[in-house]
Amino acid sequence: MFIALIETHLMDIYFDSEVSISDYTFQRTDRAGRIKGGVGIYIRNDIPHIVLLSKSNSYCEFLLVYLHSLDTLVGVIYRPPDCPHELFSNILNDFDTILDRDEYKNSRVIVSGDFNFPSIDWIENYMSTGNDRQSQHLIKFASNWFLNQLVDRPTRLNNVLDLVFCNDSDFIDSINVYNSEFSDHNIVQVFTTQQLANVNPSINNKNASDSSNAFNNLNFFSDKVDWATLNCDLENIDWGVLQSVMESSKCGGYSIHRKRATFIYSKDNRIV
Repeated sequence: MFIALIETHLMDIYFDSEVSISDYTFQRTDRAGRIKGGVGIYIRNDIPHIVLLSKSNSYCEFLLVYLHSLDTLVGVIYRPPDCPHELFSNILNDFDTILDRDEYKNSRVIVSGDFNFPSIDWIENYMSTGNDRQSQHLIKFASNWFLNQLVDRPTRLNNVLDLVFCNDSDFIDSINVYNSEFSDHNIVQVFTTQQLANVNPSINNKNASDSSNAFNNLNFFSDKVDWATLNCDLENIDWGVLQSVMESSKCGGYSIHRKRATFIYSKDNRIV
């Protein structure tokens, strides 16, 4: 249905076409004023949506979209460990304002992200250590909008930093957490009870293809792709020459492009 990404590290020099995947629309919020950070969401083309908010305050990023036919708000947030209190509060206050609108008061809400709050015990919903104002604000915000935090396993070392909130328990079927070779955070995979065939076809995007199983048809999962040959081709690339060319052109994208290539074509490390 959708794929949420945190710490995308994208900048203006990277076009959407460089990170596109078939049958999905990519919405992104790049970090403003500083490097790194950033969030993004891939949404299936046959799920019409609008962007309600895309904001970066140089520390936090927040992207919120509304899926029309599912009456669902989907958000992704990145909050770095050194974020000032007022900047994270501004993000939650903006979110609060949207949730308080009449047209969204009865909508389903699912929001995920890397919040970097190792001191919160999400089983009991309390601060296990300290009395951090930002942690308290997040707990209060979630409680006010009946958002249940669903990740109960560590996502980085022994800490639950990457969270998924939802106000509709019937929407979530199960959650998996597993290792990623491309990040020091684990991947959080959420299965929903939503049947995508129920999406209203009368308001599908004009360019949407028949993709009732589009997610599983992506190259990351396809058993029809000759992964061994592709991996061999990647191994034969002279990365040193590529690096020197890219550095001489001052585009600074060598490491990102190498990771992209490995990410796309490595069958054993496919993302879900």
